[in-house]
Amino acid sequence: MSLYYFTKRNSLFGRVCSYVLTFVLVLSMALGCVVLPQRVSTSVKAATTAKYRNVMYYGDWSIYSGQKNFTPDKIDGSLITHLNFAFMDADANGDLITTDTWADYQNPNVGYSVGSDNKYAGVLGAMVLLRQKYPNMKIGISVGGWTRSGDFPKLAASDKTRKNFANNVAKFVHCYGYDFVDIDWEYPTADRDPDPEGNGVAIDKGCKGSAADTKNFTLLLQEIRNSLDSYGKTDGKHYELSVAMSASP
Repeated sequence: MSLYYFTKRNSLFGRVCSYVLTFVLVLSMALGCVVLPQRVSTSVKAATTAKYRNVMYYGDWSIYSGQKNFTPDKIDGSLITHLNFAFMDADANGDLITTDTWADYQNPNVGYSVGSDNKYAGVLGAMVLLRQKYPNMKIGISVGGWTRSGDFPKLAASDKTRKNFANNVAKFVHCYGYDFVDIDWEYPTADRDPDPEGNGVAIDKGCKGSAADTKNFTLLLQEIRNSLDSYGKTDGKHYELSVAMSASP
């Protein structure tokens, strides 16, 4: 059974799921019993029934000065139907990882009053507050992206890791009261080396795919759908699942 590495804090995740993820490491532990986090109750209007989808990806790096401190409160949620948090990472075991703990969970300067106890600190908390202002806008997490897709081929290759990943992403949106999961695998069957950045140190994992990815990706999505539906029965809501795909055949 996989277990996130948590520490007790009075933060959004502390209020929502009892603990907050404070390290990028995820531990896999063989435990007989694990007390899972509790979910926050949310009161959100039904999302728009419009047929079109105007989807935005919000990168957690946008809060920094190099990106002109574009905090979530500056987003006009009336113009979009779906807001993706970009990006969560996952390892080959199917464990979910944050790429920037400070930006995602801890930073109190996200454009909103996060409360004296910082319960809405970080981009993940700010997105919840943004949805309160725009209740017809759905919020979700996107996993992967160009630099963080390297473990998808291994993750999707076995039934065990597919199930673990599916449960982890479904549990995450369930706990936070988010609305959907987006998979941004760039790209199934692709075989590319990491892009070096800055001083030559590659933060990009690259992606060493194979022809087997086509079938495995389908199986992975089926597992995620099943896990989302399982939590949806408990929560009385339908969790959406989306993918970012290449336009090339």
